[in-house]
Amino acid sequence: MQLKRFTLDNFVSGYQQHYQRLSTEKIPRGLLKYEKSMTLFTLIEMLFSAVQEESPEAAALLTLLAFLGPWRFPLAIFRVSAAEEHRHTAALADDRLRAVLMNNTALSLAVSHLRDACLVKTFGDSTSPESVSVHNIICQWIFETTADKESWVPAAAATVTAGIRRSQER
Repeated sequence: MQLKRFTLDNFVSGYQQHYQRLSTEKIPRGLLKYEKSMTLFTLIEMLFSAVQEESPEAAALLTLLAFLGPWRFPLAIFRVSAAEEHRHTAALADDRLRAVLMNNTALSLAVSHLRDACLVKTFGDSTSPESVSVHNIICQWIFETTADKESWVPAAAATVTAGIRRSQER
């Protein structure tokens, strides 16, 4: 609301709309804490939808971060130089993610969008953060609603983790 993404009027109607859509989904057998998560999932979906409209690149970055897990990641691992582009073809299969990973300014803007929407936590200087993390409830929401619809996500995650491993071996 502070960022003018929602007003009191459209928040209530938006919340009801997203909650109704989520409540019609079949709950997978054995899924724990789904009822408690429903309210959080509704809020996350509303924030994600608002970010996706403003910056599809930020939404793609959040999808990748959440798929990787609720850990703190240095932003340096997501920066791909033109010289390394050929090594990251799987991660760059999605145009939105390519735009973020190939441009430091775009990456910073995407992280800012996500931080301002309270979807990630950043560490370091607020104007140029060094690392980022995603809460585990957002990771769960991504897995249950988005990751299986985005075929590029597992390939991008594998590429990023392989790059991390290579950098640690040096």
